[in-house]
Amino acid sequence: MNYLSIDIRSFKEFKEKNARKVDIGNRLMRLSHLLRDTMLHMPFESFVEQMLVQEVFHALQESLLLAMRGQPTMCFAMIRIGMERCRDLLRILEDPALVEVYISGRNTKEKRKKWRESFIFDEERDAALFKLYNICSDFGVHARMPLSDSIGEVQHVGGSNFVAMRHEKSSKDAFVLALKAINICNIRISQEIIPLMAPASDEAQEFSTMWLDQYSETSNILEKYLGARQSTKNITHK
Repeated sequence: MNYLSIDIRSFKEFKEKNARKVDIGNRLMRLSHLLRDTMLHMPFESFVEQMLVQEVFHALQESLLLAMRGQPTMCFAMIRIGMERCRDLLRILEDPALVEVYISGRNTKEKRKKWRESFIFDEERDAALFKLYNICSDFGVHARMPLSDSIGEVQHVGGSNFVAMRHEKSSKDAFVLALKAINICNIRISQEIIPLMAPASDEAQEFSTMWLDQYSETSNILEKYLGARQSTKNITHK
């Protein structure tokens, strides 16, 4: 048996049952890649900004894929990584001098302390990022039990009873949380880089224009979806 092969059946089943979610995910990731490409064409003094923006959206893309594979707990862990990288990127965009603090942050105890003091969530502007970070810490990185749906059937194996956990609903919820995370990161990063566009290259200007043109439509689609989803929940719980 090849233990390192990927079973694509879960991806196919998720796409078939959640076509709208997956379409929104593709739209959001398209925006993320445009934002990344914009930054790759901007004249930053270090490589760290470009590296971090790629890490942000790579982690969030992986979170979507983990949810589609039926692994909501691991999805949450990857979302948290994305939130951390986004936080670090935002602080450097605000103050480029922090690049050196970021690079040397683990070299000594004193520098580690300086790193912790410098790279924190802004209570006002990063409130949504920080909320997701805490949710994904509690239910992902520090989870004591894997996320699962309501307890499924009990199976008798080898003289003992085992609960067969289901992950279908939890995976859907994790996917939606990842969509929200990607949208929030798109918004926060764009808020910081658009004011820096004036001295940027023509290529960066072009990518930025494409991003602005597509963002409004995609954001509206996401908001309508989330609004309809919340309305359905309200009806269900009456």
